[in-house]
Amino acid sequence: FEYNPERFADSDLNIPESGNGIPDIVDEASWLVKFNYRLRKEIMNKGYSNGGLGGARVCADVFSAVDGNAEKDAPSWKEYRRTIVTQVDAFMTYLYAGQAAQFAVILKKLGKDPSAFPVEMLDHVDLESMSKDMVDWEKEAREAYAWASAPENQPASNNNYGSTVLDDYRMYAAANLYRLTNEESFNEDAIAILNSFKSSGSLGEDERWGVYSYLLSDNYGADQALKSGLKSVAISTAKNQYTNSIKERACRWGGDFTMPMLVGQGSTPWMFESVVAYGLTGDKFYSDAVHTTADYFLGTNPRHTTWATGLGPRPAPGGFHLDSRYNHNWVLYPGFVPYGPWSMDFGYEPYTWTIDGVELE
Repeated sequence: FEYNPERFADSDLNIPESGNGIPDIVDEASWLVKFNYRLRKEIMNKGYSNGGLGGARVCADVFSAVDGNAEKDAPSWKEYRRTIVTQVDAFMTYLYAGQAAQFAVILKKLGKDPSAFPVEMLDHVDLESMSKDMVDWEKEAREAYAWASAPENQPASNNNYGSTVLDDYRMYAAANLYRLTNEESFNEDAIAILNSFKSSGSLGEDERWGVYSYLLSDNYGADQALKSGLKSVAISTAKNQYTNSIKERACRWGGDFTMPMLVGQGSTPWMFESVVAYGLTGDKFYSDAVHTTADYFLGTNPRHTTWATGLGPRPAPGGFHLDSRYNHNWVLYPGFVPYGPWSMDFGYEPYTWTIDGVELE
């Protein structure tokens, strides 16, 4: 959204928030930030932390003798099992600091007040009837950043899941707090980490957020030489990991060419980096790459299938969705994107199974 704001508007998606003066895509994205606000508040109210955020994993699928398996006899909105949330840590708290600061930046640009913004507390089924907390997003970002930076809250290992490290989240938070506050201390914190990326060949998944955020900074004191180097890295990431594969594929779709055909590779476009590259350069090459990739997932593929339920003349026929089971005997609601095709080269054999008299494949 921030790289191409002119492409998005309020009331685009016909959601409950439509008409509030905020582009619908921002309303949709803000649900995660608001969830983290509510979770941090609840963790603090319960006395589990004095300011950190947990929830790197939120598990409603941990069964117990007390809770049982509610999914066999109730839809999601009647869920009664307890949800397990992983404990607070600096990784999640830096991430939340960055989210809150970036959301505040966006709200200010939209003419909204980020110091008193209503957040739904989910205590009613109707959006308008929910009670609201008036949230100061800058305060949230500052508090989370301070908690994650405190010596007593540093993790035993600098590594999080996979190859990501704590600095990935710290630079994301620092970059957006700098954009929001224009305070040099946040600029210095961001630069100290970002300097290691300006000569990199490409960016890893969570490395992107701090880089992309700093490239959006229009502060007078932003390091322009650093931004120039980071811009080159962002463009290189889009080319090497996503758009170069287009010329290797008959249907001209982008994405990681080394990724095998499983867990959504064949049904979900991976072109975020190309959207950013287009925003940075205006080069039609990147917008064309996004369009031909979208074409692939919307039907220009060997199965002539639209990889979304209820869309087009040959939509994805179904999928494992428990609310659809409960309400429609496995006939899915429109708009779901399944995992899609799965390569048999990885030891998986196709099979069918029957649940409730419906055969699933």
